[in-house]
Amino acid sequence: MKNRNNTGVKNAEVNSLFLYLLSAALWDRPADGLRFKGLDGGVWKKIAVLAHKQSVSALVADKVLSLPEESLPSRELRMQLLLQIEQTKTLNRNMVRVLGALQQEYEQAGFPFVLMKGLASGAQYPNPLLRNPGDIDVWLYRPGDYEKARVWAAGQGYQADDAGHIHYNYAWRGIVIEPHCRISYFDRKKYEKQFVAWEKEVAEQARFGRVPVAQLLREPSLQSPQQSQPQQSQEQGQPLQSQSQQGQPQSQQQGQPQPQQPQQSQSQPLQQEPQPLQQPQQQGQPLQEPQPLQQEPQPLQQPQQPEIAVQVLPVALNAFFLFHHMFRHFVSLGVGFRQFCDWILFLHHYHGEIDRQEFTERVCSYGLLYPMQVFARVAVEYLDAPEEIFPFPLLPAGRHERRGRTGRHERTERRGRPERHERHTRRVAADILKNGNFGFHRPGKKRPPGKYSGMWFSFVLSVKRSLKFATLSVSHILIVPYKKLIHRFKIGFR
Repeated sequence: MKNRNNTGVKNAEVNSLFLYLLSAALWDRPADGLRFKGLDGGVWKKIAVLAHKQSVSALVADKVLSLPEESLPSRELRMQLLLQIEQTKTLNRNMVRVLGALQQEYEQAGFPFVLMKGLASGAQYPNPLLRNPGDIDVWLYRPGDYEKARVWAAGQGYQADDAGHIHYNYAWRGIVIEPHCRISYFDRKKYEKQFVAWEKEVAEQARFGRVPVAQLLREPSLQSPQQSQPQQSQEQGQPLQSQSQQGQPQSQQQGQPQPQQPQQSQSQPLQQEPQPLQQPQQQGQPLQEPQPLQQEPQPLQQPQQPEIAVQVLPVALNAFFLFHHMFRHFVSLGVGFRQFCDWILFLHHYHGEIDRQEFTERVCSYGLLYPMQVFARVAVEYLDAPEEIFPFPLLPAGRHERRGRTGRHERTERRGRPERHERHTRRVAADILKNGNFGFHRPGKKRPPGKYSGMWFSFVLSVKRSLKFATLSVSHILIVPYKKLIHRFKIGFR
């Protein structure tokens, strides 16, 4: 019973099918209906629950609903999945509208920002509207703007609450805004000093990328099968007809402002959201006039969304930051596949713009190369990530490969004790699957509601995790409980 959940369903089967569906969604591949034909309803429900725990519900739901009719789950579950998709899209559309308004308000007030994580990461997804949304995280990179923005928020009637020593948050138009005075931070002084210097250099140069806000509303086109245009070899908007396509994740597009690869959003009956402004293949446009319409449709298709672009971090820094942010959460309480997928897809789109040697040397200088290599190996073996997207040397494939490109378990004969990195790869993957988004779905005892009992619970948990994963990165992990305790004493356990 060790490998079964409380419904009697084998966890290994649920995990395998979930990872297969998530991988197919990330790389825009059609799912093999034969793997799901006749699947028990209990397994389907567990897949949906796991997708929710990992905060990737809409991605997995969209891929499930693309299956052939004979492989689909029950009608009741299909309706639930469709609702998840539409709710996620609605939330994302609302967040993008708020982001556009926030951009204008902040610039008029005189403190421009850089969009980080969240919505910025969504731009790299085959369908950005399917990424589960969170907060709007912005970096106020100019000296003094962090506090000015707080005063501005108070003047607008919004209560800004401290959410850590580098950011605060407040609710604006129903969305949580989280301004940051720093991109990130390190517990060790050596690494912290390095990163402060890097942040300062980037802030002074202010050479940021820009992503059009409308691009975050991009959805695959909804065409009839007869309208497949020659230029749209990457267009996979038809529910099942497009499954003959290769599903390649379009790694050719490396320009930071336009990660515009459409995904097969097969299951949505009504996807009338405006298309990306910069795509040359506008659906429904006559073939004989693509060039003139490339310029004019922009204000016509997005009347409610002016031509607004948000600043994003430079590519190399963003690749570093997305991993470090994910790793900090993993070390502390746990992390889910949403943050993991953000990092993988960013590298997939922009690895060609990253100097491999320079990036590797920088990662080594922070003592993060080995944990980064372990997470990359998890991405390759569990999510079918292409090895070439990682701008640093990879660890060798395990002698006991967990999953192959087909999604099947490919077992090879094992002799002797597995290598250290193989054990770390399996442990990291198992921890992500077990604990879910930010560790919120960890089985067992939950954090008590009391203030001090809750603090003690989190501290004990961080000690246990530090001991469990210490060999993954001694310099970054063993220091966490000590730093947490010191921080609590400094602020007086407020």
